[in-house]
Amino acid sequence: MIILYDETDLPEDTVGLTGVELQDVLYARGEAFYESIPEIEYEEPVIAIAEISDGCGNLMPSCWELSGHMLASCFEPIDSFHRFYVDDDGDLRSSGMDLRNGISFYMFRVFKPEIGHDEQQWLIDLINSAVDLSTDIKEEIDRCTLPVGVDFTETVFCLGN
Repeated sequence: MIILYDETDLPEDTVGLTGVELQDVLYARGEAFYESIPEIEYEEPVIAIAEISDGCGNLMPSCWELSGHMLASCFEPIDSFHRFYVDDDGDLRSSGMDLRNGISFYMFRVFKPEIGHDEQQWLIDLINSAVDLSTDIKEEIDRCTLPVGVDFTETVFCLGN
C-alpha cells in the first residue's frame, strides 16, 4: 500500500480528521493512484535501490529485483508514508517513514539491455554488501541501469519532453 502524502503536506480537505479517518482517506487515495498507473513493462528487471535506517540513525544500502518487469512494481515495496517524486536526473524516488524500518529512501531503475544476468546479480550483491552508496557504486549503478522516472512522468502525468 502506498500513501502519496506525508505529515508535512497533507491535503487541505483532510484538516480536522481524526487519525483513523485520515488514514482511511489517504489509503484510499494511494490505492486509487496505484491502480491508475499504466501497465508499462520493461524487457529487463526493475530494481529498488534503498537506503534504510538500521534503527540507530545509520542508513544502510539495500538492493533487490522487483517482482515483474512493470513500472507499477516500483510502488509495491512501500508500505507506509512516502513521498514519490522524479528527480532532475529522471530517477523515480521515494522518501519517508517505513512502519518497520523508520526513515528510508528508495530509487527505482531498470537494467540496461546489454547488462547480462551475471552482471545484474553482481551489481545487486555489490550494493547489498556496501556500507554506503559511495561514488564508485553510484557510477556502477549509472553504468548498468537506466532511470524509470521519465516513463512515469510521461505516462501518469502526461508530461512529455
